[in-house]
Amino acid sequence: MDTKYDGRSRTMVAACLGWFACSTPPPESRSAATEVVLEGIAISEAARFVVSPSECTTLDATPDGRFVHIACPVDAPRGKSDAFVSSVAVVRHDTGSDTPFVESMATDLGGGEITDVAVASDGSFFVVNIREDDVNHVNCLLVMRDGQVGQKIDLKARADGIGLSPDDRLLVVAVEKGAAIEIYDTSEAASNVVLAAVVDREAMLPYFDGEEARLERDDIEPESVAFSADGRLALVSLQEQSSIALVNLERLIEARASGGGSPRAPEEVGALSLEGVVHLPFGFKNERGRLVGVEPDGLSVSPDGTFAVTANEASTHTLQGISVIDLRRGATQVPEPLTFCIFDIDPSLLDGTGVGAADACQAQKGSPPPAYHDNIPRVDPNNTVILDRGGRTIAAINIERSANERRQSGSVLFVDMDGVLDGRAKPAFLARKEVSPNA
Repeated sequence: MDTKYDGRSRTMVAACLGWFACSTPPPESRSAATEVVLEGIAISEAARFVVSPSECTTLDATPDGRFVHIACPVDAPRGKSDAFVSSVAVVRHDTGSDTPFVESMATDLGGGEITDVAVASDGSFFVVNIREDDVNHVNCLLVMRDGQVGQKIDLKARADGIGLSPDDRLLVVAVEKGAAIEIYDTSEAASNVVLAAVVDREAMLPYFDGEEARLERDDIEPESVAFSADGRLALVSLQEQSSIALVNLERLIEARASGGGSPRAPEEVGALSLEGVVHLPFGFKNERGRLVGVEPDGLSVSPDGTFAVTANEASTHTLQGISVIDLRRGATQVPEPLTFCIFDIDPSLLDGTGVGAADACQAQKGSPPPAYHDNIPRVDPNNTVILDRGGRTIAAINIERSANERRQSGSVLFVDMDGVLDGRAKPAFLARKEVSPNA
C-alpha cells in the first residue's frame, strides 16, 4: 500500500476527526473503488491520501482536489496461484452538489498487479505501474490519457512505487527487483514519455562503503518515492538496506542538457544525479540470527521541506516505527536520523497482548529479539504523509495490521511532530482511527 506526500499541496483529505475508505467490490467484479467515503472534512487542496482498504491500495489526486485516482488490484482466485485483475477508478468531487463524490471513470487494465498511480497536476494524464503475478508475466508503466492507454513502457524487472515531480516534468520509478531507480521525462507526456536517467546499483554502491552488511541479505531494493516541497529532491526508500536514496532532480536536468554533441547515457545521468544515501538503524538480529535493520517502506516530506518521515515495517517486531530525517542542511549534510518505536508512540497497539511498550521496543544491536518476540504484534507501519493543520505539523501513519487480528484493513495513526526535529519533544500521539474497507 502506497501513499506519499508529493509537495504539490499543503493540506490533505484527512484529519483527526475524519477518515475515508474505498469500498470493496464483489469477487466477480473487474472494476473496483466505486465509492469514496469522507467524514467530517471538506476537500480544499488535496495531497496523497492515507488509506487501508483491502482491495484498493493507492490513491493520488490533482492538487485542486477535484479528481481522485484510485488504484485497485483485485484478487482473481486461481487455485494456489497469485493473480490479479487491476483497474483505476477516478472519483470527481463537485462542491455544492447533492452528490459531491461521483465515480467519473473506471478503467479496466486487465491482468497483473497495479501497485501505484501518479497523477499530473492538471489531470491531463496519469501513470500506473503494473507488475507481474503468478499468471500475468508483465512489468510495465501505462501512461493513461482520457481513460485510455496512451503509451506502454516495458520494464525489465518488477517496480513498486512511482511518483510525478511537483512540476510534472519527471516520473520517478522504484524498480524494486531491478536494484535501480528509473526517472522518465514526462514533459511531453501528451505524445511521448522517455527514459531520462537510471540510478543503478553501481551508482549506489559507493555509499555502502563500511556498510556492506546491509547488502549481504538482499540486493538493493527501491520501494517508495517522495519529493521535497520545492521538487528539487526525490527520496526513494531502499527497504532491505534500511536506507534512503536522495536524487537531485535539478542536477539531473542539468546533466541531460550539458551532454554536448551526444546525449549522456541514462546511467551516467543517474550517477551524476545521486546526491547521497542516508542510512537508518541497522545491525540487529532477527529470529533466524540474520542482521537486519528498520525497514522503511513509505515516506513523506514535510510541507516546509525541513524533514522527512519514513514508516518502518517489521524486520523484527521490536523495530516497527518511524524515522525522522533532517533535511535543513541539504541532502549532503544529513545528520544521523532519529528513530522512534511505534509502541512508544501508541501503546494502545499492544492492547490485549500482555506486552508493555518498554518491552515491545527493546532492541539492541547484535542481539537477537527478546524471548517474548512472538507476543509483540506485527502491525506494520507501512506509509505516512505529513500535513500542516492549523500551524501544527502532523504525521498520519498508515498501520496495516491490528494487534488482535493477523490481518485487517488497518488504521491511521495521527502524530504531532512539533519539536521533534530539534529534540524538544518526541512524536506525540493525537488519535488513531480504524479504517474499514466495507464502510
